[in-house]
Amino acid sequence: MRKILLGGKNIDKLKNNKNIFLFYELVFNNHTQLALNEIFIFDIIKNLLEKNPDLHLIIQISDDDLYSKGKFKFHEVSKFALEKIENVLKFISTENNHNQIHIFSNSSFRLKDNEYESIVSNFKMQISYEKVTKLFNISEDDPVSALDYPCYIAMATNPDIYTKYIPQIKKEFTCLIINSIFNMNRYQLAFDAAKYCNFQEPILLATKIIPPLTGINGYECNFNYIDNLILLSGDERKALENKIKKHAISGSRGSGSLEDHQKLGGDVIKDIACQYLAFIEKNVEKYKETIDKFGKGQITCGETKKMLVESADELFKIIREGKIDNNAIKDYFIIKES
Repeated sequence: MRKILLGGKNIDKLKNNKNIFLFYELVFNNHTQLALNEIFIFDIIKNLLEKNPDLHLIIQISDDDLYSKGKFKFHEVSKFALEKIENVLKFISTENNHNQIHIFSNSSFRLKDNEYESIVSNFKMQISYEKVTKLFNISEDDPVSALDYPCYIAMATNPDIYTKYIPQIKKEFTCLIINSIFNMNRYQLAFDAAKYCNFQEPILLATKIIPPLTGINGYECNFNYIDNLILLSGDERKALENKIKKHAISGSRGSGSLEDHQKLGGDVIKDIACQYLAFIEKNVEKYKETIDKFGKGQITCGETKKMLVESADELFKIIREGKIDNNAIKDYFIIKES
């Protein structure tokens, strides 16, 4: 009923395969809070780590990408990245999975590990300018540095890079990437990298995109739409109530009156609260019952919005109320940051 997974590539490699590691590229937008899209993916990852104590997660901080976009000066990026990774760790880190999570800042890693830089440089010499510009929508107005970072994303799926730092990851391991369908183009170069550099092609699992509150036609905005149209980890309960009440599209039919709603039933596809609950309501039976009753007009649009506020607030509290200091964060880095 939820239809959250949309497919992927090399999914058959998952069957009975224990030689897998997870990879997540931490993409930056205008703030260090986590959008609901990101929280949803991290929730999946967190559950996988809890169920598989031998599974390891690599998080690549895309600070090079920030330089390329020209939004920050060089000295500002580290602080910005640290604030975001702090929010990530508040959400996914537990006492049990601490040793399963590994982070690297790409700009720092490439300077401190000559082998990594050498492998990526070799790949850059084999991949075409045309392919990179098309996949990443790079235009003539973008800085030259924008051509650089895509190759580091591709090579981050190579297990060889991590074997000397994380002994549990071996050369024959396969990288598993779970992300929204919106971001999947970012990993297409990894298949060329695997071919040229002789490592296992990654497994891609694509999830449905969580649309903005204004409706399902806003997919193309994803990480760039206005902050008051998306739910962010820093939103207090009152902010959630205001955003959802003011902006969330209702799935009402007919005139939108209560009488028409009870008579005609609600439009589950149109109702944003119903759509969001598919991603964040933990109780599957409760979700199914809500969708069924809403479709029959037994639950109103206002009631689904209230349910969404409750579920989102409960989820975001983990980040809002979590605590982790800078020294603890540094313990997660593959190469210790200075």
